Formats: sequence, C-alpha cells, structure tokens
Amino acid sequence: FTFRPLDHFTRFLNSGKLLSYELDYTPESLTDILQELLRTEGWQENVYIRPLIYAADNIIGVKLHDLNPQITIFSLPFGSYVPNEEGTRVTFSSWNRIDDNSIPARGKITGAYANSALIKTDAIRAGYDEALGGGLERFPGAGLFAADVSVVVDRLADRDALNVFADAIGP
Repeated sequence: FTFRPLDHFTRFLNSGKLLSYELDYTPESLTDILQELLRTEGWQENVYIRPLIYAADNIIGVKLHDLNPQITIFSLPFGSYVPNEEGTRVTFSSWNRIDDNSIPARGKITGAYANSALIKTDAIRAGYDEALGGGLERFPGAGLFAADVSVVVDRLADRDALNVFADAIGP
C-alpha cells in the first residue's frame, strides 16, 4: 500500500518545475516505477520513499537552466518519526522556517531541509520531540493535524503537502 502516490508525484513534478526542470514523466508513470521498485526490494514493513530530481551534467556552476534533469527513487525502512506518537512533546524553535520567496517551502527542495534540520535539532536539544519553526507552521518533517479545532491558521506555505494529507482524513 502506497499512500496517495499520484498526489505526491504531482507535487514532486511541480517542485521540479519550480527549479526549471521539465521532465518526461507523469504522476502515473512515476507511480508505476515506484511500485516496481517496492516489489523488487520486497519490504515487509513501513518504508520511507524519496524521489529526487538531480542535474546529470558534468559541470560546476550555479544555475538551474540548460541542464539535464534526471530522477532517482529510493526506499528504506522507516519506523516511528518521533519516539512517542501518542503525546509528542512540541516546542517552538528559535529558528524560522524559510520564506517561500527564498527557497519555495511548497516545493520538495532538498537544500531547504537544512532549515528543517536546524528546527528539529533545536527541539531535541531542548528535550522535546519536535518543534514548530518560529510560529504555527508545519513540523519540519511531519504533518501536524488537530481535531475539533475551530481556528484556521493561514500561515502554511506548503499547501500542496497539507492538502495531500488533509484531504485524506476529511473535514
């Protein structure tokens, strides 16, 4: 069972477009590739799946245009994200989440994970399981959902990721 692969691969391909990478894949073709990968690897447990777009050019330079983008996908066993899933201790980090006009938080852009790592490390070192990045935003590496809350917070930069998960659990 793979959770909403078409939605995730749509977001993945849109993230590539943010970086000027046009690819000859569809969410459906990537889902087929993923399913074959998972059959081949034969996992019998929860796994973390990471698709990556990378520039396959033998050049050094800082640019995103006129490159040859390629895709790789890997998976590995993945236990619990936090040590206590029923009563996770959360704090606010002194680090802020990157603004969307710096590195688009709505994109799955690997370099931006350094920001998430700073937020998470800040929480762990302070004795917490997780942190929010300077305000009411997503956890750096996990979705935050609250039940029976009548307040809508409109600070989420990563609406695509929010929608993938929120649509699955319903109103």
